Amino acid sequence: NAMAGWLPDRATIDGLLTSLGGDDRADDTAATGWGLLPGPFYTPETSLGLGIALVGLYRTGDKRPETPLSSLTLSGFASITGTFGFDFGSYNYFNGDRQRLFVHGGLVNQPTKYWGTGYIAGRDDDAQEYTAKSVDLWPQFYQRVVPSVWTGLGWRFSQLQASALEDDEANAIHDTADGAAVFSSGASVHLLNDTRDFAPNPSRGHVLSVDYAAYRPAFGSDNTFDVLTTRFGGYLGLDPKTTLAF
Repeated sequence: NAMAGWLPDRATIDGLLTSLGGDDRADDTAATGWGLLPGPFYTPETSLGLGIALVGLYRTGDKRPETPLSSLTLSGFASITGTFGFDFGSYNYFNGDRQRLFVHGGLVNQPTKYWGTGYIAGRDDDAQEYTAKSVDLWPQFYQRVVPSVWTGLGWRFSQLQASALEDDEANAIHDTADGAAVFSSGASVHLLNDTRDFAPNPSRGHVLSVDYAAYRPAFGSDNTFDVLTTRFGGYLGLDPKTTLAF
């Protein structure tokens, strides 16, 4: 009962989020409408932390009613273990949604451990500490080919760096094929079938995407490899406040 009396009720929480811009309405009269949403988190790797998401809605100069609102999502997080990071996602729609420009990226700084390669190394509890730093950027441009279907091209850059190595030069990371740093750069092609009403937070429709990226030294990559990613998501609005997503 004491805990129940301390916790805020639903109306109080909704009022706080609305004051931060987290309501369910977009202001078309403003150049960009912003909403700020904070939230605590816990994972075994990072321990306690706090995340904050800033969401902006805007139009790309296209006044056509069939052009969806574009959005920019900025999110940051930090934990008591020294882990921190930043992510952003940008969904831009042009020319009556005939063209789309999606850009995703972020950076992460996370103290962690390296056990080695293989089962035996992972079984033993003699891991060496280091700080993993990563930077990622992936712009994608889409052209609509038929209703609800787009094809696209992109380019992905990814930099992974191991720093603050325990035992420094004696750290086993230096014995790996790439050493303490690796850079990946690759061209990508995309196929997108999308009927969602609002990509960042859909309440109806579906999305089916196929993304293929080829990383080659000719593109500036340290290694040669390929990545194929497929995704399907379905959304069904059961009532104005309830969405079934799968």
